[in-house]
Amino acid sequence: MPEILHGASERAAELVDNLQRFTATEQIEHTEFKRNGKLSRATNQLFSYVAEIAQAPSGEFWVEEDRAGKADTDSSQLYDTGTAAFALIFHPKKIGNFEFRCARRIVSGNRRNKLLPQSS
Repeated sequence: MPEILHGASERAAELVDNLQRFTATEQIEHTEFKRNGKLSRATNQLFSYVAEIAQAPSGEFWVEEDRAGKADTDSSQLYDTGTAAFALIFHPKKIGNFEFRCARRIVSGNRRNKLLPQSS
């Protein structure tokens, strides 16, 4: 895991250094299911997405995200926010503020998935 965290930390620093502002077309698929697991409704929407990342002299980060729907349809009830900011937890100036542990997914019959700490 230390190698993975080191690599993620390097990529986060590159993100701040090289991509202070980026734009993208974001596609969000929103699928709702009934309690019995059957499909209730599915929507697909395109957004114009812009993110700006800046670092103050104090070392603090500032992240601004904006998105606008590309169609005049009802917007999804759910949308993605904070993705750019989430990547910054791995930045060399921030990674020491977090604890990272491996986890494994447990599936038992039709029960919900659980994430459990990986045993040593």
